[in-house]
Amino acid sequence: MVKRGPMDHHHFTYGKRIARGIRALVRKPLRLGGWCLGFCLHLVGVVGYPMWTFFRKWSTSRPFAPLAWGVLAVVAVVVVGLLAATGHRVSRSDLVVRYRQSAAEAAARGDAKAVELWLEKAVLLNPNDKAFHYGLALTAEQDGRHDRARQIMRTLAPDDRTGYGPAHLWIASHIAR
Repeated sequence: MVKRGPMDHHHFTYGKRIARGIRALVRKPLRLGGWCLGFCLHLVGVVGYPMWTFFRKWSTSRPFAPLAWGVLAVVAVVVVGLLAATGHRVSRSDLVVRYRQSAAEAAARGDAKAVELWLEKAVLLNPNDKAFHYGLALTAEQDGRHDRARQIMRTLAPDDRTGYGPAHLWIASHIAR
């Protein structure tokens, strides 16, 4: 028989202790989960069944037509509310892109009023974008409103500081004429 040392005995008891600790760690959450599940089922049995019985008897003792119209009205309000909520989720940048595309389509059709309308909307949403102001001025010039075009170009290209380059070029070309 092989004589075992004190380390061999300790090795086996250490492993058993670890196994016991792991079992205890697993048992506690399982017990808690079982208790929570049992409690929830108890609540359903104690509270849920009487409530279900009450609502079933209450609903059968009422006329059905007003209830149907009421449910229909609630569903309609919810649908309209959801449509309204999702309709407002369009970002400003998406709207600016749509306005730019609509202005380009109107320009291709030769509709100067529509181009001006779409560019004004884009300017309202993105007032820092000088390209929209510039396009608005060019549209005003094509429409024969030279004073409005000059006024917009002066705001884009002031005399005392650096402004929007294409607007400076436009002003210089119109001074030379």
